[in-house]
Amino acid sequence: MEKPFQIRTAQVIGFELVLLTLLPLSYQLSGTTPPEVYLGKGGGLVGWALSEPLLDFFGTFLTNSFYLLLLAYGLSLIVGFTWDDLLVGLNNLSIHLRQLSQELAPPTPPRPTAQPDRAAQLPLPNPPPAPNPDELLIIDDTAVYADPTTQGRSKNLPPLDLLEEGSDFILTPEEVDEKKRIIEETLAHFGLPATVTQIQRGPAITQFGVEPGYVERIGPDGELRQQKVRINQIAALRKDLALALAATRLRIQAPVPGRGIVGIEVPNSETAVVNLRSIVESPQYTSFNSNLAVALGKDVSGAPIAIDLAKMPHLLIAGTTGSGKSVCINALISCLVFNNTPDKLNLIMIDPKKVELIRFNGLPHLIGQVEVEADRAVGVLRWLTAEMDRRYEMFAQVNARNIGGYNRKVAGDKTRRKFPLHRRFY
Repeated sequence: MEKPFQIRTAQVIGFELVLLTLLPLSYQLSGTTPPEVYLGKGGGLVGWALSEPLLDFFGTFLTNSFYLLLLAYGLSLIVGFTWDDLLVGLNNLSIHLRQLSQELAPPTPPRPTAQPDRAAQLPLPNPPPAPNPDELLIIDDTAVYADPTTQGRSKNLPPLDLLEEGSDFILTPEEVDEKKRIIEETLAHFGLPATVTQIQRGPAITQFGVEPGYVERIGPDGELRQQKVRINQIAALRKDLALALAATRLRIQAPVPGRGIVGIEVPNSETAVVNLRSIVESPQYTSFNSNLAVALGKDVSGAPIAIDLAKMPHLLIAGTTGSGKSVCINALISCLVFNNTPDKLNLIMIDPKKVELIRFNGLPHLIGQVEVEADRAVGVLRWLTAEMDRRYEMFAQVNARNIGGYNRKVAGDKTRRKFPLHRRFY
C-alpha cells in the first residue's frame, strides 16, 4: 500500500529553515526589548540569539536580507520550487512581454520607393573582388579580424559568426514516456516500487530521476511496516534495466548529489553534436571575467560547461584512441583565439604526430610555426623554460605571483612592458 503523501527530506529541511528564520525576523520586526524576550515574546531567546550577533556585525538591512533569503529558500524547498522553474518562469514572462510590446507598437509606415539611379545601374569597370574571410586570418593584425556582428565583443576579435550554429537533438515526448514506463515497470517487477519524478535531457544521454517508494515488511513484533526502498537495491538492477531499455550501456548514480533521487542515465537513440558557438554564447561562458576562459561542452542535463585555464595551470588531457582528445585541444585553442588578440596571447605548439596542429600554421598568435620535429621540440621547450625563469625573476622584482598581477602593477610604469599570456600545446 502506497502512502497518499510522501514527505521528502528537502521538505523537512525547508520547514526547519522557515522556523529558524521566522524567529529572528519576529524579534527584529516586533522591536521586543530584552526583558520581554525572557517571556517568549518576539521570537523568544532563540530569536534574540540568532539576531543580535548579526546585527552587531552587519547591521539591520543585511541581517534582514539574509533571513528573508533563507525564508524564501525554505519555502521553495517545501513546495518543490527549483531554480530551473524560476528560469522557465522568467523566460516565459519575457516572451509574453515581448509579444505584448509588439502588439501595442504602432505599425511602421511603408517607406516610399525611391527611383533607381541610372548611374548606379551602370556596371563598374573591373570591380574589386570581395575579401575572403578565410584568407583574412593569415594576414597582418590590421586585416586579420572583420567587424563582429555579435554585440558586446571588441572589433579586434574574430566575430562569432565564423562558428557554426548547431541544433540539439531532443527526444520526443513519446520516447521519454515509453522509457519512463519501462523503468517503473522493471523496478516494480523486482518488487521495488519507484516513480520517475525528474527528467534531464542531454546531448548524449537522458537522466531519469527515480524516487524510491515504500514496501511492506514484517517487523520484529510481527506487524506490517512501511520501509523505503534502499538505493543499493536499485543500483544492483543496472544490467536488468539496460536489457529492458535495449541500451548498450547504462549508468546509475545513486544518489544524485543535492537531490533526493537515484539517477538512471540512458543513452539517446541519436547523439546531438555540441557546437562550440552554443557554449561560447552561453551565460555560463560569458560570466567568466578572464581572458583564458574555455568551453568544455554540456553536462547530462544539456547545460553548458566552461572553465578558467588561469585556475588550472597544469592540465592533462588523456583518453583512448578516438575519444576526442584532439577535438578538445582544438576547442581550447579556438576559445583562446576568439577571446584574445595576438598582443595579449602567444601560443607555442608542438605536434610530434605532424597531422593534428599543423592547421594552425599562420595564426598570428603563434610564435614561429607548429613544431613537428622531435629534436627541434627539445630546443623549443628549453627556450620556454628559460623564458619562464626570466619572468619569475621579473615577478619577484614587483612582488607579483603571476602574469595578471605583474601586468596590473606595471600598468603605469613606462619602463616595463606588459607580458602576453603564454600557453603551449603539445
